[in-house]
Amino acid sequence: MKALYMMVLLVLGLTLGLSQAVFAYTPPPEFDVLQVQIPTNDIAFSTLTNQLLVTVPSSAGLGLGNSITHLDPHSGKVLKSVFIGSEPGPIGLSNNGGTAYIGMGGAPLVRRYDVQSMTAGQQSALGSDPNFGFLYAGDITVKPSDPNTFVVSRFRKGVSPPHGGVAAFVNGVQLPNTTQEHTGSDRVEFGDQPNIVFGSSGSDIRILILDGNGLQETNVIPGVNGSDIEFDAGRIYTSAGVVFDPALGIPVGAYGSGVSVVEPDSAHGVTFAIESSNFGDPRRLVIFDQNTFAPIKDYELNGVTGTPSDLISLGDGGLALRTVDSFNNTSMLYLLTAIPEPHAWAMFMVALILIAIRRVPLMVTRDGVT
Repeated sequence: MKALYMMVLLVLGLTLGLSQAVFAYTPPPEFDVLQVQIPTNDIAFSTLTNQLLVTVPSSAGLGLGNSITHLDPHSGKVLKSVFIGSEPGPIGLSNNGGTAYIGMGGAPLVRRYDVQSMTAGQQSALGSDPNFGFLYAGDITVKPSDPNTFVVSRFRKGVSPPHGGVAAFVNGVQLPNTTQEHTGSDRVEFGDQPNIVFGSSGSDIRILILDGNGLQETNVIPGVNGSDIEFDAGRIYTSAGVVFDPALGIPVGAYGSGVSVVEPDSAHGVTFAIESSNFGDPRRLVIFDQNTFAPIKDYELNGVTGTPSDLISLGDGGLALRTVDSFNNTSMLYLLTAIPEPHAWAMFMVALILIAIRRVPLMVTRDGVT
């Protein structure tokens, strides 16, 4: 009897071990697409609470409007909505998923938010331009080793160009040195070094150094397309699919053509990307190999409308996709759930062994029954 149980464990162990050793990442056969009927200005995923965080504009009405809302990442169910301020927009989330900073579109400030206790905290004013008025938050990134420090790219409303410089805050207080106005980093992202911030203005990568006095731009590397950037495992990934190596100072690859948003997953060696579609065709999700930059598999996302704006991982193979419709001034949120392929042969073997166990007769020995 013990031998048969050991056989069951061995088969299960070999099944799991083989699938992990041979298939480091196996693309799912399909993705289920669920549209969440909530307007959003930005999205983020907290690994601490395993919840999707969204900032909701006032247009959502009483109860949801002007809130940071917690969603179940699988069903899209609203778990909690907390009033956070006027027209909340960009979310800067700490590495552990416990602290968020929310930029407001209806007020020139950033507000701290405790994700686990769901409590809104300190507000930080972003300053003003003597000629063009108050500055607002365009993008926010949080220092990896210190959730009390955040960096924000500021902009001026109704001004062209709108960029109002990048500022750093510690414990809610702005440090004196900021980067230049007019042309600069519209998007900001901390790397793996606590004193280096990477920026992008859509066609370049900018290097910002952070110290106790604030920020200083030290280098501009042109010719790197992509309005948004994300840092992962030593590389910068732009929304246009360009992969930039800061150590080399050059792009090292690109993911096809027509890519509009990406989400790198270095733990599995892949990058998820949404490709632009021809008029009337559905959007496509493409999974690329990070080493070869070659596509592994692609999926039609039927029912997805609007221009892709944000794509984030939900930690379990699923994704959240945010799109915008500039013509109607609306946004859409979609949850993409990976549907796994069952290991049919392994389940068949286990079933056979379990049937065999039930059919094995008891054996009588001199010492009793075994």
